[in-house]
Amino acid sequence: MSASYIADVINKGLLAPKEEIVAWLNSDDVYYPGTSKTVTEFLDAHPDVDVLYGKAHHIDDCVLEAYPTEPLSWERLIETCIIS
Repeated sequence: MSASYIADVINKGLLAPKEEIVAWLNSDDVYYPGTSKTVTEFLDAHPDVDVLYGKAHHIDDCVLEAYPTEPLSWERLIETCIIS
């Protein structure tokens, strides 16, 4: 599959739901225990927030290293992936 096809499918999926919270997890990724509860509680307490992302790790049966997340900046996001 081409990257543009995959991006198109992801975009359609993100636009389709009628739910208040939409999450995206790739097939080789995992959520840490308690992630859903933490996200739900944060979003309930901060209804003005539209996008939420957090710290992450590169893993391969164990934690290899921290993923280089940064505060949201459109300029940096154009340069490199700063969200996990």
